[in-house]
Amino acid sequence: MGTHPHAVGQEAARLALRRIKNPNGAREQVVLSPQLRVRESCGAPVRRDEVLLPAS
Repeated sequence: MGTHPHAVGQEAARLALRRIKNPNGAREQVVLSPQLRVRESCGAPVRRDEVLLPAS
């Protein structure tokens, strides 16, 4: 599984700024969808044109 580091950083910054602005505000949970990274090490044949597949 792969993550989206840029999206994780954006959400972390957004949540941090929101907490600074309103320390007693409601907590928020954010769920980001990962990507399935098909690699030869998992035993599956890899098509070079489809290395990254969306997670289902």
